[in-house]
Amino acid sequence: MDQHKEERIQEAGMKLFSEKGFEATSVQDIVDECGISKGSFYSYFKSKDALLVTILTHHYRMIEKRIQEVDHMKLQPRETFIVQLTHLYEGIYKHREFIITYAYEQITRLNATVKRRILHIQTKRRAFYRRGLQMIYGEQVTPYLWDLAIMLEGIAHTFIRMLLQNGRELQIEKLVKYIVNRIDNIVEGMINSNEKPLLQESDVNPPRNMGNVSLTGARLTELVTIIKDELRKSSQNENYLVSLDVIEEELDRETPRYPVIKGMLSNLEDINIKEVEIYIEELKRSL
Repeated sequence: MDQHKEERIQEAGMKLFSEKGFEATSVQDIVDECGISKGSFYSYFKSKDALLVTILTHHYRMIEKRIQEVDHMKLQPRETFIVQLTHLYEGIYKHREFIITYAYEQITRLNATVKRRILHIQTKRRAFYRRGLQMIYGEQVTPYLWDLAIMLEGIAHTFIRMLLQNGRELQIEKLVKYIVNRIDNIVEGMINSNEKPLLQESDVNPPRNMGNVSLTGARLTELVTIIKDELRKSSQNENYLVSLDVIEEELDRETPRYPVIKGMLSNLEDINIKEVEIYIEELKRSL
C-alpha cells in the first residue's frame, strides 16, 4: 500500500467534507480531487464512512500524541494541563471547519460506526479533562469533576466557535490561560457553596440509542483511558500499553472480538499497581 496515496485520499476527504458536507460528497468527488481511480480508493477504504472514521481517528491520535508528550516534560500540574489544552485546541484549530462540524454538529446524521468513533473520542477527551482538573485542584473537586469537565468543554468550544465565526485571530495559549483562570473561579464557588454536583457519570455518557453505543461501552473506553494514564506514571508500562491499545482498537470495532480482548486482559494480570488493579477488575466485570 502507498502511504502517500492514502494520505492524499484523507486530505481530499477532509477538504471536501468541510466544503460540501459529508452527504453531498461522493466517492467520485474524492477520487477526482486526488486524481486516482475508484478502484484505488476502494483498495484503501471500503466506503466513504470508513474514510471519515479514519480521518477522525488519525487526527485525534496526532493530538493525543502531543498531549502525552507533555507528561514527560516534568512541569507543574497547572502548567502541564495548560500546555496540553493548548495542543488540543491547536489541533482543533488547524482543521477547524472539519472538526467542529463533525465532532459537534452532524453526529446525529451519521451512521453507527462513525457515531461510535466520535463518541469514543469525546469520552477520551472528557477523561483527559477530568484527569487534568483533578491534577490541578486535588481531591476537593472529585465530586464535581463531571460538572467541571462539561463546563470546560462548553466554554472552550463556545469561545473558539465565536472567534472563528467572527474572523478573529485565535491566540490559543492566551485563550487557554483565560479559560483555566475562569475554572479557578468556578472551583472556588463550588467549594464555598457546598452545593451538590449536578452531573454524575450516568448523565454524561451517551444514551443507549446513539448508534448502538451503550453506557457500558462508554465506560469501557474511559476505563482503558484511565488505566493507560496511570501506567504512564510508572516505569512498568510498555508491554501493558500495547495490550491496552489492542483492547481499545477492538472496542472501537463495529463487532468487537471479545476473545481478543480477554487475551489482552490476561496480559495485564501481573500488574501490581493498586490504583490500576481496581480499574482492571472493573473492566473485567463490565466485559
